[in-house]
Amino acid sequence: MFLHHHLNGGKGDTFYQFDLDRTSLNDLFLFLFRIFDHMIGTGSLRAFKILGQDGSRIFAENHDILWRGMFWYWVTVPTFIISVLVFAGNCGVGQIAWFMWFVYLQPLFGMTFFLAFMNFALHGFVEFGPENEHIACVNSTLIVEGEDDSFGEDDHMAHHYYGNVTHRDLPKHHETQKEEWARHVGSVFRCLAIPELAALILLQVAADAPGAPPNPAIRTWCAFGLRCCLEFKQTNTWGPSVTSFLTVVGRLLQKWELLAEKHFIDHSGKLSKCEIVALLKERAVRKEMSYEEYEFEYLPKFRDHAMALVSSGKCANVMAAYKYLAHHK
Repeated sequence: MFLHHHLNGGKGDTFYQFDLDRTSLNDLFLFLFRIFDHMIGTGSLRAFKILGQDGSRIFAENHDILWRGMFWYWVTVPTFIISVLVFAGNCGVGQIAWFMWFVYLQPLFGMTFFLAFMNFALHGFVEFGPENEHIACVNSTLIVEGEDDSFGEDDHMAHHYYGNVTHRDLPKHHETQKEEWARHVGSVFRCLAIPELAALILLQVAADAPGAPPNPAIRTWCAFGLRCCLEFKQTNTWGPSVTSFLTVVGRLLQKWELLAEKHFIDHSGKLSKCEIVALLKERAVRKEMSYEEYEFEYLPKFRDHAMALVSSGKCANVMAAYKYLAHHK
């Protein structure tokens, strides 16, 4: 929480994903490893250690708090649970292993995939301004008129940049932001759920332009599904409704136009559907740098980059430099 809401998903954040193609299943697996590293605690622990090398008290305190929490979660509590199961009941090794899997490990893996998948929607698009600054209303998404938005869960812009606005005040807040959304063509959608948006982005549900051939990977999977369905239909195992369903799904998965026509809100009022398709595609695949460059060259020297900004007088202190680096290309 401390890192993510200071860096807002930018460089140095354990949730950083702008070195990845958000329409790529391969890149999702890279992101899964990064989120798993975050979930078990080691990612944030390493980040606090790197960022606190200048002797910053707040980073040192967060490092110690996280370390103690990890020890309790991974050592103390499991030891206590296993001890209770061993001494208070007739539990064998297999039963204890199953219990710990469902109580500790399965939720860990499930939440890792959930967070990685959802963040491909919450921060699925990226755009930079004239000074290479991140455009906040593009890099975080907003969904209006969603069916599962009881407490403002669908407004990830306010979640990051206007945390003082309560969910009751979000409609008024949105009115104050429409000029900004129009200027930058913000990532605002409607009548959609966050998992649906993630799936549509990830499955490359669009062609480069209307009438262009669909993505080969999607075409292959859709053809495979239809072929299997037809084979089952011939053996009377499945009915024609399944074939119809897969046919419709196959058509939907072939086009970005679904997002552009039914869900994206162009507050500028200037873009055609073709231009919206091109814009969404471009923003979804755009990267700040490659995965290899970020992980193995940039991130290990993140503190050095921050110190250079402080030494040059561009930033007043190291924390301000971290924020600057996170919010600028």
